[in-house]
Amino acid sequence: MKVPPTPPYTALTINYPAILVIGRCGVGKSTLCNWLSGYEGNDGIFEINSNQIKKNDECVPHILKIEKRWLNLIDAPGFFNPNENFRNESSIKKVSSIIRECSYGVQAIILVIDRHDLYSFNNTLRVVKSFLGEEGLKNMIVAFTYCTKGQTENEGTLILRENMKDLLTTVENRKFISPNPDIFTLNDDAVVKNMNIARMLINEIPSAYITEMFNRNNECCIN
Repeated sequence: MKVPPTPPYTALTINYPAILVIGRCGVGKSTLCNWLSGYEGNDGIFEINSNQIKKNDECVPHILKIEKRWLNLIDAPGFFNPNENFRNESSIKKVSSIIRECSYGVQAIILVIDRHDLYSFNNTLRVVKSFLGEEGLKNMIVAFTYCTKGQTENEGTLILRENMKDLLTTVENRKFISPNPDIFTLNDDAVVKNMNIARMLINEIPSAYITEMFNRNNECCIN
């Protein structure tokens, strides 16, 4: 079946259930979106360069297929900039708007986490839980970035902090590793394995996170 074209982002172009990729700026969201879309992590349709933090301030969509389902993969702007300890209100508003525009719901919310980054992790998790509510956690998958070659090839060697383990317990241990594109290329076994895990986790979530759930939790968001 021919892949539908990816239109420019407007309020009318979210025609499939969404996969929303969230996290702080520079954590590897665009790299993950490229891997999932079948491109090299650092050379795909989701732009990655030295100006990423300044340029990646919009929600960027792409249509992809998992099993027999078409889904809209959305690379969201970062909730935090790397050197800031406060949330990016502009990004929060944009992500709020796109959730409300997902008439087919959000199938999966992928929270991308730098495994080293304790301080930004605490800030990001606090905002995400407040923003999405408990119902949003039912659709959450955790993707770890900046892992070593050995950790990526063998997840069992990945040692996590207690608060990260607690999050995984909350989301029923839905997790995978997004490989470092400075170490791996698209056809490496570690990339294929981890992206297959990601697709499986996305597909197995039984029901979408819908606008009604978001609005109940987040009544103060900008309309």
